[in-house]
Amino acid sequence: AGWFVILLVGLAFLWASRGRQRSSRVLRVLAILSALVLTALAAAIIAAFAWFDVSLNDGVGKHEYTPSSAAAIASSYKLGVGNLHIDLSQMGPITSPVHIKARLGVGDLRVFVPQGVTVAVDGHVKLGDIHSLGEELSGRNVDVHDGPGLVTIDGRVGLGELDVERVG
Repeated sequence: AGWFVILLVGLAFLWASRGRQRSSRVLRVLAILSALVLTALAAAIIAAFAWFDVSLNDGVGKHEYTPSSAAAIASSYKLGVGNLHIDLSQMGPITSPVHIKARLGVGDLRVFVPQGVTVAVDGHVKLGDIHSLGEELSGRNVDVHDGPGLVTIDGRVGLGELDVERVG
């Protein structure tokens, strides 16, 4: 993004330098102000992405996972921006420990657990809400630590919501 701003400013200077003296000064001032505004905007976006741990390499959009067994659970689930849903209700009886590790930069992280299974939640949201099995917290740097349980959910969200719900 930075190289694009530099290119635009350079082109604006070239265009302004070919015109008359008075109009070229006005165009130069406008080009400089535009470049400063774009640079400040790009810096703000980069700072926000860094603070909220957003990585667009982790993907964007709505991702839904419904593992059918403990062996089908991924070692971790990651998403940069969007909605990340993990539904454990289709796994059948859970008899051995299950660990869900999920990371989301910006958006909603929802984990659905079956009725009758003990659940441990270790969650952190930098800015937003946590709804964990009836417990509701919101604000900045919100943490929840419930446990122990047969199902352990380790969820991290930069900006948004972490929801752990029982279904079935």
